[in-house]
Amino acid sequence: ININSAPIQELKYTLRLKEDQINALLKYIESWGPLLTVYELQYIDGFDQETIDQIKGSIIIGRYTAQQKFSFKGMIHHSKSQLFIRYSQVLQQKRGFALNTDTSEIVNPKLYQGDPSHLWLRYGYNYQNRVRFGITAEKDPGEQFFKGQQKYGFDFYSGFIYLNQIWRIKSLVIGDFQIGYGEGLNLSTGFRMGGSAGMVKPRYSYGIRPSSSANEYRYLRGIAGSFEFGPIEVSAFYSYKKMDAKIQYLDSTDLETYYFTSLNHTGLHRTPDEQLIKNSFGNRFYGGSILYKHKIFLAGINVHQNIFNISLLPTARVYNRFDLNGKENLNYGFHFRLLLHHVSFSGEAAMSKNGGMAQIFNCYFKPNPIYFFRITFRNYQKNFQNIYSNAFGKFGKNELGIFLGLEARLHKYWLMTISTDHYVIPWLKSNISFPSVGSDYWLQLNWQISRQASAYIRYKFTNSEKNSTLLAIDKSINYNIQRIRIHINYIVSPSFSIRNRIEYTSNRLGTGKRKSGFLIYQDLIYRPPVKNYSVIFRYALFDTDGYFERIYAYENDVLYGYSIPAYFYKGYRIYVLFSMTLIKNLDLWLKVAHTTYSNIETIGSGMDEISGNQKSEIKIQLRYKF
Repeated sequence: ININSAPIQELKYTLRLKEDQINALLKYIESWGPLLTVYELQYIDGFDQETIDQIKGSIIIGRYTAQQKFSFKGMIHHSKSQLFIRYSQVLQQKRGFALNTDTSEIVNPKLYQGDPSHLWLRYGYNYQNRVRFGITAEKDPGEQFFKGQQKYGFDFYSGFIYLNQIWRIKSLVIGDFQIGYGEGLNLSTGFRMGGSAGMVKPRYSYGIRPSSSANEYRYLRGIAGSFEFGPIEVSAFYSYKKMDAKIQYLDSTDLETYYFTSLNHTGLHRTPDEQLIKNSFGNRFYGGSILYKHKIFLAGINVHQNIFNISLLPTARVYNRFDLNGKENLNYGFHFRLLLHHVSFSGEAAMSKNGGMAQIFNCYFKPNPIYFFRITFRNYQKNFQNIYSNAFGKFGKNELGIFLGLEARLHKYWLMTISTDHYVIPWLKSNISFPSVGSDYWLQLNWQISRQASAYIRYKFTNSEKNSTLLAIDKSINYNIQRIRIHINYIVSPSFSIRNRIEYTSNRLGTGKRKSGFLIYQDLIYRPPVKNYSVIFRYALFDTDGYFERIYAYENDVLYGYSIPAYFYKGYRIYVLFSMTLIKNLDLWLKVAHTTYSNIETIGSGMDEISGNQKSEIKIQLRYKF
């Protein structure tokens, strides 16, 4: 994307920039002219090093050009295409592969039938971000490839044709798509972080956009379109796709009455058992939306119907007595947004067919450039039923909470974020047999030490309730988690920078012993400005009392790949990421990672178990642009 002339829609939905970052970028370009280098981003308010690292693989610094008139000739001569091929694999043999040496005709239903490689392919065509189409294909480790149950190659295929801002068409997708409205309470199919104590700035859903993800659950397949008529925007969509679930029968003598108890979200089809549940039933999903837009006001209503072709009957438990069951569900939603000079309000209310309701309301207040306040109230009833709800909160239903947040520019070089979230769980949950309460606290202080150095310190405290495992009788007891992180970035030269982090976590269940763990890592980043290659290296040490004390840390990865491994037990992890332009328009990424544990003899469990204390991974990706 050309950062100097990209439409706001692309900045917001494709690059995932926040509104204050977009406004600061546009103001900078208006004052100083188009950006000449990606390094100018560090001088724009809101663009920290982490944000720059995340987007720079997806942007170019091109001349500012007004959007050209759409033409079919231009689609041929002025379009851009990209082809990605990715291979990755864990080098150590997992139990599911090691045991699959039986040459008899008897097939073990628990063993992996394919090889251990992970394969990913994507092709994308783009004309001015107005006409796009793409294909994505994926094979997970253990899945067959051009044999057995996968005679057509990959286990998962996805594709779309997308039109954007053509005539009255705001967006039109044929194929696989994502869709979301307002706060995401009534409908949001894509990936979103549910609730976090650090989320002070607003976020909104994205409307209709194509899906190029390899996620085999959170997408829709069919047709969706948005059309603009002055201030009115009308959207409609229809989807039908096959989904995974284990089919069960009421009894062995009645093979005509069958149902499923829960959806399978993994998308894994490695074993005969997993292959048996693949595409076992159909899901029809359709609906629409009407949106009114004004300079300071936006309001919309949306409705959608969800129909399974067999019944959903969850296993009877006290805590899930209000869960969705049957074949159908109907959901309604209303959302709004009001922008005033220093204050903005937004919210959404939704209702399911059974009468269950959910509401969320936000107030954002920015009296001056120094302070930004947020207040969010949510009330999600225990009988609210919606499989595509994804709004701010802890669980999406059965919760009542209030969130308070403040972002303050204490000084030119100091930014403080502080927030608290308190919630009540009115009904039972799977891990607690009583109504309960919980709270989150977050404090982060960012320090821009100089143009070359920045740092932040973060403290997070989470308090909730769980069933006691220490007492003979059912009783809820307190469970709290504390996390402290110190992170430092330092630019040594235009080519070389370093990152350091140390993080500590501890938790306690009731009056039991406090358990803890720590992670410390060193990143070395070498990116010569005038060269066609870069190298990123990390060395990490970790030591935790167990899996429940695990610490997650983001890793740099190949373009459009992601890696957020969990560090637990005791050991070290290293990785090297190398990227290079081999020849014109052909780019290579190579990542090698290795983890050694010092206090365990096996890694993982079940069919993923690795014998030994070492785990190594390799990932190779090629991109050809034409």
